[in-house]
Amino acid sequence: MSILTDFMERKLLDHIFGVTEMTKLSSLYLGISTTAFSESDTASQALAKEPGSSGTTYNGNGYSRVNVFNVFNDTSTYNAASTNASQISFPEVTTSNWGDIGYWALYEDALPSNGTSSSTIDADDGQKPLMIGSFSAAVTTNVGDQFRIASGDFDITLPNALQYQTNNSGNFAKYHLINLMGLDGGNTPLGSNSSWEFQDGTANNSRFWMGVSTTAFGSSGANSEDDAGSQEPGYGGGTASNLSNYSLYGYT
Repeated sequence: MSILTDFMERKLLDHIFGVTEMTKLSSLYLGISTTAFSESDTASQALAKEPGSSGTTYNGNGYSRVNVFNVFNDTSTYNAASTNASQISFPEVTTSNWGDIGYWALYEDALPSNGTSSSTIDADDGQKPLMIGSFSAAVTTNVGDQFRIASGDFDITLPNALQYQTNNSGNFAKYHLINLMGLDGGNTPLGSNSSWEFQDGTANNSRFWMGVSTTAFGSSGANSEDDAGSQEPGYGGGTASNLSNYSLYGYT
């Protein structure tokens, strides 16, 4: 199971709608915990759940986050979950047990320096969790143990709304997100990261179009974003559109 955090959702919305462009990450760190992370966790709240944290010491008991950028191996069609293509290994537990590790979080940065205040950590976007989830089963990790995730055992499955579809050009596609986060095994399916593109590769020309309807969009099924235009008042039943003087409103 994987969930985008509140912070990451806002970051993506700003990117999609041209408020603030999200630069492709160059690092992606995996943190683990015996306690579930929350999508609303602040950076310091999430950090406090990791096994190395005690006061302002964050690397106790031999703990550190592991850089997993480009460890994942997504397919060229971006339909499947992103899966780790190589083993992920945490350091050996040294002083006291880490406990039953059952949860994970992804961050842009490694652990902060010891002694860093909570307020400084919370102000650092690199310390804010981006995505959280749980393992299929908790693993007891005691002194002398090394928490490992075997190749192919860690799947990150994104919401269906972000799945790649061959005919929903113009929707924000899953491959754009996994490319930005480095979950694509080093692939670069987009022609450029400097501007947002439609799924079919055409430029969006910094313009979005707003349509309206008397019925809720997405009400006809899981993939109804493919034919959402049929719910707009100008739809003429197949080929005709712009009836009754209806048209989309374009804005930049």
